[in-house]
Amino acid sequence: MRACLLLVALFAASLSPAVADLHDPANSADYLIVTTQELISGYPWIQQLADWRTSHGRTAMVVATDSIWNEFGTGTPSDTVLREFLHYARENWTPPQLRDVFIIGYHDVVPSHVEPDSFQHGGDSIWYDPYFYLSDIFFAALPDSNPPLPQFNIGRLPWSPSQGALPTYLEKVIAYETAIPAEWQSRIHLIADSNFWQSFAEPLAAVVHAGYDIERDYLDFPPGHEWHGDRDEVLSNFQAGSYLVCYNGYHQPGVWSPDRLQLDSSAFATLTNEERLPFIVGMGHDMIQNDFRLNGIMPSALYNPDGGAIGYFGWTIAWASNGTAIKRALFRLATSDSVETLGDIWRMTLEQYIGTRPFYRPPILDPRRQTAQGCVLFGDPGLRLPPRPSAAEDPRAPLPEEIRLVSNYPNPFNASTRIVFELNRAQHVTLRVFDVTGRETATLFDAQAMAGEHDITWDATGFGSGVYFAVLQAGNARQVHKMMLLK
Repeated sequence: MRACLLLVALFAASLSPAVADLHDPANSADYLIVTTQELISGYPWIQQLADWRTSHGRTAMVVATDSIWNEFGTGTPSDTVLREFLHYARENWTPPQLRDVFIIGYHDVVPSHVEPDSFQHGGDSIWYDPYFYLSDIFFAALPDSNPPLPQFNIGRLPWSPSQGALPTYLEKVIAYETAIPAEWQSRIHLIADSNFWQSFAEPLAAVVHAGYDIERDYLDFPPGHEWHGDRDEVLSNFQAGSYLVCYNGYHQPGVWSPDRLQLDSSAFATLTNEERLPFIVGMGHDMIQNDFRLNGIMPSALYNPDGGAIGYFGWTIAWASNGTAIKRALFRLATSDSVETLGDIWRMTLEQYIGTRPFYRPPILDPRRQTAQGCVLFGDPGLRLPPRPSAAEDPRAPLPEEIRLVSNYPNPFNASTRIVFELNRAQHVTLRVFDVTGRETATLFDAQAMAGEHDITWDATGFGSGVYFAVLQAGNARQVHKMMLLK
């Protein structure tokens, strides 16, 4: 009801004037909505969203792509023309400087940037074909920058003309931003549909800041265990509401965990969690060609008028080995007090991930670059996040003063395990494994390493069951972690 009353007030007046000349330095906007003139004219809620932002202290503006193509190009839709306009506005318009760009429409409405993919890692979808993938970080990074660090936040609302009318998104934004503080805003929901995918989910819990409750739905835990999850429990937790939901597992077209949970797009379209709206983080097998379909889980969750989700972080190309690292950065930032908006999480996650992982040449063969460039935020980047829990200023897993041996997962393990360590600066480190007698059994790493998080796999196929110790050493700093091998 509160959201409806606020909408009535927005209908009464339009606070953001039309733009006559995009080159005029007197223009000013720190929040920009970019879409076609046809959508602006046909759907008043787009302008009303800008008015909502203006009424809450932002300098908001709606710009039609037709004007961008004509004033900065030759009238033809172009990714490079859109990037040129956005950086021109950021550098030449009157302050405040551009901070958030909200694109409304899939790439067939407002073009995205096409990146080549020699790996052909994925399948057919609106966001991917076997030789290319689409990237929105292209617009936010400076031209020819290497690495491509985003200069502002950018998000996209998924819609294509083949879907019919453009559903409203404004009511959900207002309901979310005006929600009364409640427990759901400090709840993290982790879902894993097997032990294998649990090994990707559980390291995320280690970097969540204090003050947040973690709800786990792990399908391989037995019934009665507090971490056990099934379809009913997952849906119940969605209904109760969460700040963040992360699914780790297998996909089929429009279905999470097709053999077990069987959560399809219709389940997300019928949720009634009202203002208790999470943003979803997904990276799993076949996500890119399934969740992002026009009838997939992501648009179904975003456009559900009675609930679903408020945003979705996904990858148009996914590399699981790098996915854990980028998601750990996302979880660490999303639960800290250093982010104010949904777009801040996207931009700062990429800054941290890119800044601590060197890119290789050529770019077409670099999975780290592709992991960063394929990261897309679906939803309003200017969405104001709820207050962090008071304890969120004290992280459970603070960055190390020098080195930190984080964990291994799974633990106990059979055959292989992944060992994670963090460095505060570039330095020479060694990672060795010892048995209970103190005998060195393996040297896993002995080289110069960049600052940031590192993920090393130990293949223990030829070793016997028992206790082993991972030892990380850099100069005089040394850390030890206990591991259990079971066969």
